[in-house]
Amino acid sequence: MANKLWDKGFKEDERIDAFTVGNDRELDHELAPYDIMGTMAHITMLESVGLLSKEDLDKLLPVLKELYSSACKGELYVEEDVEDIHSQIELMLTRRLGDVGKKVHTGRSRNDQVLVDLKLYARAEIENTVHKVESLFNTLQEASERYKDVLIPGYTHLQVAMPSSFGLWFGAYAESLCDDLSIMKAAWDVVNLNPLGSAAGYGSSAPLNRTLTTVLLGFEDLDYNSVYAQMTRGKMERAVAFAYSSVAETVGRLAMDGCLFSSQNFGFIHLPDALTTGSSIMPHKKNPDVFELIRAKCNKLQSLPQQIMMIMNNLPVGYFRDLAAAWSSSGPGGMKSHSPLPNPMGCDWSCDRRLADTACRRPATRRRLQTTDRSSTAWLSADGYSPASARGDTGCSSVSARRRGCG
Repeated sequence: MANKLWDKGFKEDERIDAFTVGNDRELDHELAPYDIMGTMAHITMLESVGLLSKEDLDKLLPVLKELYSSACKGELYVEEDVEDIHSQIELMLTRRLGDVGKKVHTGRSRNDQVLVDLKLYARAEIENTVHKVESLFNTLQEASERYKDVLIPGYTHLQVAMPSSFGLWFGAYAESLCDDLSIMKAAWDVVNLNPLGSAAGYGSSAPLNRTLTTVLLGFEDLDYNSVYAQMTRGKMERAVAFAYSSVAETVGRLAMDGCLFSSQNFGFIHLPDALTTGSSIMPHKKNPDVFELIRAKCNKLQSLPQQIMMIMNNLPVGYFRDLAAAWSSSGPGGMKSHSPLPNPMGCDWSCDRRLADTACRRPATRRRLQTTDRSSTAWLSADGYSPASARGDTGCSSVSARRRGCG
């Protein structure tokens, strides 16, 4: 069995190993590309301050690029007898390069190594989610304009209140997504700070250049205080989870409206047969299972901030293993946006036109999202490792929502 990075020369109880490792290997599979990115930036910095020779750097970088390519394809896994992805990558380096592979850990603790992985992962997922939210926003805004003259009852207390329109209904959810992205941007700002070099929370005696790794990894700035850098574990995950829960609230309410408005008691929305499921005993049924499952998943996402808060609630200063549970709650199982956002244009919209003789002429409030296409990993080129200042260049970093007045 491969030695652990913290190996103390004795064999621990296998039950302890199983309990403390849990499903970390599966979760670490998601972190593999980001761990390699962090290592490439770290060893480039080590060479620049004289802690690693140019010869060793030239040996390490090509192998790390090969591993990065494998990780991006989903082909890099943690072996059964290896503790985590960090140990796996170091093991693969030493198999290829001997003791040179061990030098990647110089001046670095697994604490700051893991934290930079999590931040790079969260940053990529936020950017991915922002593009999906933007797509849904555009669909809703287009529908708002298209159906602005199609009437629908406006409700309060689930009682018919005043005439409204599908345009206002679609536009309301489009505008809600813009507020959600404002919260997502705040989470991005929390994530986009570099913890690398804080070691286990009390810095390193090595002359590390943290500014260089900040530039190489495209972070906006540093986590300056090394103690606080480690205190961001859990806090960072909760900020991201809260941002996702805000999007989930909007999408969940939209899904609920879809369920309600497509029922026979309302009949405002007609779902195509292909987007519904049936019943084994009632052949007339057309069930909105897609909307119902989206609603359920959105409710689960909204519970994540509370889960993480309870994990963090009574922890003193410093690192604790409890923090790994915060990652398992908010990582691939929570933060990763596998579930598609609902596309209302897949439905045939209609409403009861008897409610009013004239259509509502007031267009829905418009907002536009602005993103950039530049990658946060611009320095990791296919042809070679070329450090470049990427601060502020990630797609999410420039997301803004601009309000325009109603017509």
